[in-house]
Amino acid sequence: MDEEKDDATEVTSDSESIDIDESITETYQEKRDTYQAEVEGLNIVTAGLGGLDQIDMNYQVTHDGKNTGGVLKYGTNNVKVFFKNKTSSTITFEPLVLWGEYDSIGELQTTYFQWCDPVTVAAKGQNGDVLIIDYKVKAPNGTDFACAYWAINSNYDYVCLNPIAMRVDGLYQGQATPLFFQEAGGGKYIYCNNREGITRADLADGNNPYGPRLLMHEKGLGNGEYEMMVSHNNNTSMGIDLQDGSDIYYDNSFPIYVDVQFYDPYGTATIEIESAAFYIPTGKVDPYSGEPMSYACIQAYANYSKMTIYDLTINNPYTPQPVLRTKNSTTKYIHNFSENASLWAGDVFTSGVYTSVPNAHVMYMVLKFKIVNSKGIEVNIAAVKDNGGGLSNRFSDYRAGEDPNVKAPYYKDYQYKGIANTLPLVETRLIMAFNDDNSYNSRLPVIVFNEFERGGVKVDWWKTQINPQNDRYYADHGAQSDILKFRYNDPTKYEAYGNSFSGAKDGTWKFDVFHSDTFRYPNYRSSTSDPNFVLPRPNLIYNPAQGFYNGSSNVFDSSNLANYGVITRYNYEVYNYSEYQRFINFNLETSSNNVIVLRNPSDPEGNYIAMYKGENSSKVLDTFFFTSAEGVGGYNGVGIIVDIILPTGNAGGMENSIVVY
Repeated sequence: MDEEKDDATEVTSDSESIDIDESITETYQEKRDTYQAEVEGLNIVTAGLGGLDQIDMNYQVTHDGKNTGGVLKYGTNNVKVFFKNKTSSTITFEPLVLWGEYDSIGELQTTYFQWCDPVTVAAKGQNGDVLIIDYKVKAPNGTDFACAYWAINSNYDYVCLNPIAMRVDGLYQGQATPLFFQEAGGGKYIYCNNREGITRADLADGNNPYGPRLLMHEKGLGNGEYEMMVSHNNNTSMGIDLQDGSDIYYDNSFPIYVDVQFYDPYGTATIEIESAAFYIPTGKVDPYSGEPMSYACIQAYANYSKMTIYDLTINNPYTPQPVLRTKNSTTKYIHNFSENASLWAGDVFTSGVYTSVPNAHVMYMVLKFKIVNSKGIEVNIAAVKDNGGGLSNRFSDYRAGEDPNVKAPYYKDYQYKGIANTLPLVETRLIMAFNDDNSYNSRLPVIVFNEFERGGVKVDWWKTQINPQNDRYYADHGAQSDILKFRYNDPTKYEAYGNSFSGAKDGTWKFDVFHSDTFRYPNYRSSTSDPNFVLPRPNLIYNPAQGFYNGSSNVFDSSNLANYGVITRYNYEVYNYSEYQRFINFNLETSSNNVIVLRNPSDPEGNYIAMYKGENSSKVLDTFFFTSAEGVGGYNGVGIIVDIILPTGNAGGMENSIVVY
């Protein structure tokens, strides 16, 4: 759960630490004698009055900080157990852990019970209706160690009919694996798509009626690895009234340059650009379909990733083209700011790649670079009219460092900008198992965790690349943890608060799944307006007449996030415990032109297959990978790494499913 959410109760204490070498049996001997439970595998036979369907339980496991896919690993595991109240009343119970190890014939031996103190969860829908307990589970090397979790009331009734169990490198058949993503870290991701359509009010030259301003302005970039994505439309036939946000229309338009400047006021740093791409898809024709070129810019992504990308039939490839100039290196563009305090990204491309953007056209730029010896580099993104003088005439009215009060404001247009404290990669591990009980054409379940289901919920398909709080369609199926958190420093944010706002103000926009996007232009700004508050707990709305199909009640206040340019990585293991061979389909249903990369988990940096899904006017379900798995007695496991990317220019909301036949 995010640190900014306070309505799920979290418990962490030494009393929940489980270690097979500890002698905890004496501590709980009296309750063990009273309980008189019988053990059969990991299923405790009811010893009290019976079972009550009051609590749902779900879990997440990490080992060395990494998602395990729901299984235990040798050494210390961190197990987060979620207890979710299903009733309209408060529930008090005692969490119970059973642990032990299996012998050579599959019988659970040396079992121990560990009780926790009684806990209370609030009624469903109230703050505190989800209790989270963190356990440390130490699995000794060489053992077939297992543990399970229950919730028991004072009458020794189960209050959860579906307890959870896990073992070392083993998933129990029929148990849904927890789905949660983790950020890769390792650097930063700079993203700019606001204002999405560049009007005259956004220009950095004398054509801006309000005076020159930038699209992005951030200081203090330190040493490290970076990736960056910039995408905008040329809407210079329009302007914006900055008092009420209304459109202003002009009789003419003009091409513009959109570029990124790196500026080092200290002259100490070096920037090493490893990869780059620039593309304008508008007005081009796809060489294979004959249709207008996809806004997803597959050719540019091939150039940037240096991968050949095929269609789903492994035909019609986009082959990477060399578009990055080299300097001070045979493979990179290396610039020393001691030689020139400023570097424009447009200068690093080979001849003819970087151009001005015609009116009503879209541009796309991506960069991968490293900064060393930095005392604080400034990054600026600006758009100016192409006056016909070539690149040397791009920015005649703006000079970095000369205007300490330069503005690069955020204006709400449902697109965003900022810096995420991670490289653009999120990763999960999904271990799935099925048997003869899984019928033909059945989907394998996962547990998703989001603001609608903070304690987790089992689903047989899930959504990524969308903010569940901003989703009108099955918002409770959203993975949520895949969405990056962006921060954008903007002093003009102070002006976006109402005149009578009494809370704490700050100059940093928070674009994530937890905060609002409620910027209002001055004429529509209330006296108490808060442009970026923590969202209330959402409800699901079903109202087809208004376009809501189990959609979020926070749609109108939340951020429209889609993780553009971010690699969503799955480490899959799927096991067939049927008596016969079964087939497995990996499906993706979208209208968007996703890039999908398949890798061998035994050699993830080796051979790969990269594909593009194709752009459609409505959602299309495609099987991007299918395979078979032998049943019991044969090779019954399938492992594959899957990367799914939404490059740019298409809608978010990727619907994922794993189907067995």
